[in-house]
Amino acid sequence: KEKEYLKLFSTHYSNIKRLDYVSKIIFLYGIFEQFIENCIKEYVVELVEIVDSFDDLEIKVQDDYYKLWRDLMGKLEWAKYEDLNESIMIKNLYHTKCKNSPNILYQCFLRNGGNYNHKKVMETINALVGRDSIKNLPQYDPLRRYLIQHNMDKLDENGKYKLLDDLVMYRNEIAHNGVPDSMLSDIEFREMVHYVLKYAKSLISLLSDELMYVRWKKLQDKSQIVRPTNTWKRPFIASFEAPNIMLEQNELIMVRNN
Repeated sequence: KEKEYLKLFSTHYSNIKRLDYVSKIIFLYGIFEQFIENCIKEYVVELVEIVDSFDDLEIKVQDDYYKLWRDLMGKLEWAKYEDLNESIMIKNLYHTKCKNSPNILYQCFLRNGGNYNHKKVMETINALVGRDSIKNLPQYDPLRRYLIQHNMDKLDENGKYKLLDDLVMYRNEIAHNGVPDSMLSDIEFREMVHYVLKYAKSLISLLSDELMYVRWKKLQDKSQIVRPTNTWKRPFIASFEAPNIMLEQNELIMVRNN
């Protein structure tokens, strides 16, 4: 009888561990997907505040937007697009194409759920910013420091982003096949969490720089450019000399460090 109880306990304990593992994988990926889509939304909100017209967007963004718009029209019944309808879509097409409005829809850049491995993140961000900027992600802290500390900085793209890609793979295995037979250890899962967090923080920094790049391009066309005589990082101070320049209170000054 005792052996039967032990066997029953072992079976239940094993099932509980599997369910706990499944919930952690699904939860971690769900948070990451929500983070990526929030980044897309916030980037577009900031972007349309900076540029004055659709023509001011990167050429690639202009070229790709209407294809993305058409693709979105076929997905309006999806739950994630419940705040859109055909009327909103048609009005957006009219204002961007005919009125040169920069108010693009962030939803055009979202991907199908469950697919945000690094390759899809790369495609999404590059479409969003209009250039291949995400290749520079490993240069941003804290991901840069993590890759160096774990001897991953010299690896190819597959090696650098394996932990994120594994998370997406495990999530999709669970979604399609249910509870897996093999599971990550608690230590391996915690390492995955640390990696995803550092990836996310570095991506925020990269997108912030992309918005600064857009601001710089706009100012470059309309403002006086002066080369600083010196800069200090902590605290950040820049000195410059320029004749006949008037600085007003609360005026925006940008310093670009090449």
